Amino acid sequence: MIIPIDSTVITLTSKLFWTEKYQQVKLLNGINLKQGNPTECLIHFGQAHDAHFLDSINSMIPENGVGVTDRGFASWDFFEELSSSNTQFVIRIKNNMKTEFDHDRYRVVCFCDLESRSEFRLATNLKNISNEEISEIYRLRWQIEILWKFLKMHLKLDKLITKNVNGVTIQIYMVLIAYLILELMKIPAFYGNKLLDKFRYLQLELSQRCTIVHWSFDILPESLV
Repeated sequence: MIIPIDSTVITLTSKLFWTEKYQQVKLLNGINLKQGNPTECLIHFGQAHDAHFLDSINSMIPENGVGVTDRGFASWDFFEELSSSNTQFVIRIKNNMKTEFDHDRYRVVCFCDLESRSEFRLATNLKNISNEEISEIYRLRWQIEILWKFLKMHLKLDKLITKNVNGVTIQIYMVLIAYLILELMKIPAFYGNKLLDKFRYLQLELSQRCTIVHWSFDILPESLV
């Protein structure tokens, strides 16, 4: 069970937030690739590095899950904490961090992306898994970026319509609920089975039934005759 975890930032443009010294809101969560649903979400108003939220990462990784994160979360103390709690991880480390240890609690796997000419160093405590498999697991981290892109582009996560902390928090949770509803939706196979297919199908249905009368007639037609 792979759990890519990362954060994204939404800029707060209202001056009402600026008076409280909030320039942005940071969202931190993961996505369960087996089930397709997001993990618990941490919402933080203000500027803060990802390293300040390491305690929340551990709780997002279920038992027998593998947390996959970028190098913003990398630290030896964090690796020790995850290893001591038997939490499995694959985390990219910074290039100036060491790669050899005098213990076997975790190891560092190195691989190179020839297309971008970049070297990747991954710390992991997974046992009996080849270096190639570790690199493939890390590539799945991109799924959390796809999640953020979908939430912002199609569900308008970054288009805030409220101007207070409570309102922004509610809107963020509404977007996540909408995402889960799309995941659970069943649509005719003709339209496809991807999340974007479901979203477009829903848009089509709403455009054809644009009033509450149409929806009510579909649900309780006998009461409207």
